[in-house]
Amino acid sequence: MHKLVSSGLWAEVSKWAKLSRRRSAAVAYATNENGIRFGKGDLLIVNASDQSIATGQTSVKLLQTAFHHGADVFSCPNLHAKVLLLDEIAVVGSANLSASSRDTLIEAGLVTDHPRTVGMVAAFLKQLQQISDRVDGRFLKRVSQIKVNRTFFEHANGRREINVMQPRIWLVSVTQLSDKLYEDERADAERGLEKAEELTEHSSSEVSWIRFTGASKFRREAKPGDSVIQIWRSEKGGSPSVVYKNQPILRRQDEESCTRFYVEEFKSSERTALNWKSFQTLARRIGLPEPTMNTIRELSADQADALFSLWSTEKPGR
Repeated sequence: MHKLVSSGLWAEVSKWAKLSRRRSAAVAYATNENGIRFGKGDLLIVNASDQSIATGQTSVKLLQTAFHHGADVFSCPNLHAKVLLLDEIAVVGSANLSASSRDTLIEAGLVTDHPRTVGMVAAFLKQLQQISDRVDGRFLKRVSQIKVNRTFFEHANGRREINVMQPRIWLVSVTQLSDKLYEDERADAERGLEKAEELTEHSSSEVSWIRFTGASKFRREAKPGDSVIQIWRSEKGGSPSVVYKNQPILRRQDEESCTRFYVEEFKSSERTALNWKSFQTLARRIGLPEPTMNTIRELSADQADALFSLWSTEKPGR
């Protein structure tokens, strides 16, 4: 799992928190547990500086609740991070533990079980704990006497919901077309190319297109924002010669006789491409059904993650 969540972020976090044996968080400001409920064996690191307490950005009551329920609570006065570790699930994003974060603000968080990311979050929390001040009974007694004057900005209600698009990864076979073919489509192709070039993310990129006919799932459902891995072969037929790493679809253009997809070709495309034999070996390593010269398939999130993680271990080039 590897997804960016905006709308419903705290519902997602709360779901994983309830399933977790241990909940760890480093969140700058905390006034509301937002469904996590820190208890025995959990870790909570916040910015509980005198200023944060005095301005109401961090709540003494929340710290007391977590502490009395058995959580290890720490204060890091210059903390601004927002990361959580819920067993094997890591969340990295923008959200503080607050009612406004849950109900009003537009937040975003990367929710992932990618082992390397989870490991980095765990290491960060451990290092942060070592440089933070432990919140104990004496600490709580002192900060509970600080007069609170909520001077921070109160956010207006009525936020707009953002449901983050989850891009799809497609593995498709592409045959090189002769410039002499489909001459009657040239004007449409060039018109789409001009518009697609305005959408590239990198100035060094180029744009190419792939032409699809028939009733494949890719032709019906692929859209801008998705990525495509191209199994490339020449128009003369025979086995594919090269497989290009995922490239984003910039534009979809439905025409009378076909659907044309414009993709962004990164400067590194040739360097990172795999020859056909190397790609077949990689597919077997991750348990991907044997690709053929006619493959048109959507990859699952797990297949795509495994493929990209191991891509660089195979011999590149044609």
